Amino acid sequence: MKVMFTVICTVYNAEMYIKECIESVINQSYGNFELIIVDDGSTDNSLRLCREFERKDERIRIYRQENNGVSSARNLGIESSNGDYIIFLDSDDFLDLNYFESIYRNIEKDKKLYVSELTKVLDNGNRITNDKKLFIKDFETEELIFSLLFGESKFEEKYYLGKNMRAIGGKVFQRNVIVDNCIRFDEALYIGEDAVFILEYICSISKENIDVINCEGYFYRIVDNSSVRRYKPDLLEQLILQRKIMHPILSRYNIPIAAYTIADLFGLISNDIKGVKMGEIQFRNLLDSPLIWLKNYGNTGGIENENFVSNDTLDTKIRIILFFWGRVSHRSICVLAYLILMLRGIIRRIRFKNRVEF
Repeated sequence: MKVMFTVICTVYNAEMYIKECIESVINQSYGNFELIIVDDGSTDNSLRLCREFERKDERIRIYRQENNGVSSARNLGIESSNGDYIIFLDSDDFLDLNYFESIYRNIEKDKKLYVSELTKVLDNGNRITNDKKLFIKDFETEELIFSLLFGESKFEEKYYLGKNMRAIGGKVFQRNVIVDNCIRFDEALYIGEDAVFILEYICSISKENIDVINCEGYFYRIVDNSSVRRYKPDLLEQLILQRKIMHPILSRYNIPIAAYTIADLFGLISNDIKGVKMGEIQFRNLLDSPLIWLKNYGNTGGIENENFVSNDTLDTKIRIILFFWGRVSHRSICVLAYLILMLRGIIRRIRFKNRVEF
């Protein structure tokens, strides 16, 4: 029997893009699939447009729920799925018409995760492609997790899995792994929920179970109202929750907490800058969130008794700072964040030696 794919498409007010999205699935050259559409309480014509496709194609099933968020919608899709492999598709994205065929031709019995590169599509229709081919040689799971935290490959002599490792798009998951290990999207998260899901999935399989597919298959649309461009007033709370979820896994694989802390600081500073520009917060409150993070959650996100600075090796610190140094446009912010962390650790140790409460 031929492999069956399940495509889980979550929809919320996507009437501008949903037609292209659905057509990119139902017109695939490989036809053994089911398309599960979960409408997350759309208030525009999205649901009506989806129903029109459902009446014409028996491979489409539509579920509707109140607006509970993308994680809840995806979980409903997982629970309703029947395929051998699951592909998550956002309603403003679309697939190459030979995507399923390319995956099917590369499927091997022992592989449980396939990764393909994302192609970004701008509002004007232009596409941003990555000419570098994906590959996997010999690597450790810890190295892959470290790269996953930052969204791009950082051990490129061993593997290259593209520039969007944290994104759920462009990845093909074996359904049995998800079901057998009870892996679901955390419905309290709306920031980093993809990364948490992928992290839990990777830790449920062996590194030998991961393979790449070099094809231009998943097209990721960058829209003006994208969440990555908006100010997020509850970003600090989301990062705290995300850290608490990830901490047990990071500890098991000895991933340095300091690495993720610096990334969080960068995100908080950038978010506050957006808030000032958009008039959401006043200039005098510019660094409130980063300072709260340093004071209360700088180690593991509220988990006590771990000094994330003093426990890290010099080698780890060098690797972290070199990583951020590569992002030219953000050098000053990242170096400043790193120096703040170093200084905070030094002050804590000095005060501890002098028996002064920090």
